[in-house]
Amino acid sequence: MTEQVTLAITNKVNELLTTDALLYLVAIKADIKYNIKVYIDGDNGVTISTCTQLNRALYSYIEEAALISNNDFSLEVSSPGAEEPIILARQYIKNIGRKLLITLLDDSTKTGTLLNATTTNITLQETTGKGVKAITTDIDVAIAHIKNAVVVLQFK
Repeated sequence: MTEQVTLAITNKVNELLTTDALLYLVAIKADIKYNIKVYIDGDNGVTISTCTQLNRALYSYIEEAALISNNDFSLEVSSPGAEEPIILARQYIKNIGRKLLITLLDDSTKTGTLLNATTTNITLQETTGKGVKAITTDIDVAIAHIKNAVVVLQFK
């Protein structure tokens, strides 16, 4: 997908999301066959209904604007799944209280409960060791130093 098409779709998604300040664009991914995936998120989550409405509006826009020749594309709008990495600072804030696995720029990893998040930093509570030998420490990390971060799913 060309940069021009990506920019047009990005601008349209952001325009459509202005009706709800709690929603935001996370990422747009596309392959060479124009299978387009738009990931949106919300401070309070995203409903299937919201994804469906956005999909319909965006699909119509792409067709009417003739962004892709022959309108030969597929479009999927969803919230990022559990397997998708955290990309935006706003996503960290949303995930306070959850367990994260982060990989830093030096390829070291940290796992812990996200205690706090701002637009520039996060605080993880990491526990090393087990039982009476367990040591819990709070680690402050600049978001700019994080290469990858994912929520660790926990089953009870």
